Amino acid sequence: MRVLAYINLINAVLLFCAATLIFLPAPHYLLWLAGVAASELPLQIAMLALVLLAVSFILLRLKRHRKISVASASLALLASLLALADIGSIYHYASANRFDLSASDCFNFLGLDKNAQKLEAQEYAKRDGRPLNLDIYEPISRSTGKRAAIVVVHGGSWRNGRRSDFAQYDFWLAGLGYTVFDLDYRLCNSSVHFPAPVQDIEQALSWIKAHADQYHVDRDRIALLGRSAGAELALVAAYRTALAGSTLKPVRCVVSLYGPTDLTWNYHHPVKPDVIDTAVVLKNYIGGPPDALPELYAQASPINLICDQTPPSLFLHGGRDQLVSTSNVERLEPLLKTHRIPYEYCLLPWANHGFDWHCSGFSSQISKAVIKKFLQKYLTY
Repeated sequence: MRVLAYINLINAVLLFCAATLIFLPAPHYLLWLAGVAASELPLQIAMLALVLLAVSFILLRLKRHRKISVASASLALLASLLALADIGSIYHYASANRFDLSASDCFNFLGLDKNAQKLEAQEYAKRDGRPLNLDIYEPISRSTGKRAAIVVVHGGSWRNGRRSDFAQYDFWLAGLGYTVFDLDYRLCNSSVHFPAPVQDIEQALSWIKAHADQYHVDRDRIALLGRSAGAELALVAAYRTALAGSTLKPVRCVVSLYGPTDLTWNYHHPVKPDVIDTAVVLKNYIGGPPDALPELYAQASPINLICDQTPPSLFLHGGRDQLVSTSNVERLEPLLKTHRIPYEYCLLPWANHGFDWHCSGFSSQISKAVIKKFLQKYLTY
C-alpha cells in the first residue's frame, strides 16, 4: 500500500504541474513543450485527476498513509478544477461563436481521413546537389474537373522540421477535395539564410503549375498554408506574388497559423520568458541582427509587403502563445484594412503556440471549421 500511495502522490504532482502549465507561461523550453501538450489535453487531465482522486479516497477509507493520501487528493482535485475551468472556457467560446465541439473526438490521435491518399514524393528542385521534395495528397475519388491546390509549409524556427510533420491535416485537406503539396525547403544555418527558403517555395509553386495537368490541379486556384516559421514563409511568398514585378501569378489566398509578421519588432519584443531565444533564431534566419541587416528584415516581414493586390488572408493564433505574440496579427490588421484586403482573424484565447499538434483536439476542431469555410470561400470558382 505504501508503494501505491507514493505512486499516486507522484502522479498527482505531475498532473497538477501539467494543469498549471495550461495557464502559466513556462520558464524553460522543455516545460513549454509540456505546456503545449497539456493545453490540448484538458479532458484527459481531468479524467486522470478523477482516477487519482478515487485512489486517494480508497486509501483514506482503508486508513492507510493518511497524510500522503490527503496530499494526493488535494493535488488531484486542484488539477481537475484547473482542467475543468479550461474546458469550460473553451465550450463558452465555442457556444458564443457557434462552433460544434466533440469531446469524444479529443481521444482520436491516430485517425487519418479515409477519403484521401498520399502519393509518391516528388523532387521539385535541387540545391547544392541536394534534392528538395514535396509530398502529394489527393482525394481517393477521381473527379472529372480540376481541383484547387494547397501548398503547405512546415514550421521549426527556420532551422528544424520537415515536410508532412502535420500529415493528419494534409489527409484532412485532401479529404475535403483539395490536392495538397507539403514541401521541404532549405533550412537556415551558418551558410543558408533568407531569402533562400522563400525562393524554394516560389520554385515549388512553379513546379506545381508546370505539373498541374498531371495532378488535375487548377493553376488559378492555389493557396498557401503555413505554421509558425512556415506561416511567415507562406505569407511572404503569397504577398510577394502580388507585388509589381513578380513573375508568379498571385495565389488565391493564404492561411497563417501562429506566424510572425514583423521580424524586427519580434527581435526587440520577444515573448517573456523567451524559451527559444528569439534573437538567436532570427539572426540564424536572416544572417545577423536587424541593425546590421535592416533591409533583409523588412523584406522578410509580411507587414512590409502589403499592397492593394495582397491575397485574402486567414490568421489563427493562440491567446497564450509563448513564442509568437498575438501582436503580430494585431499590428498587421490596420494595414490590411487600409488596403481593403479581405482577412479573417481567429483568436483562440486558451491556446498556446502549436495548438494544432492534436489534430482532433478542441483547438483543431475549431481551426478546421474556420479553415474549411475560408478555403471554400476563396478557392471556389
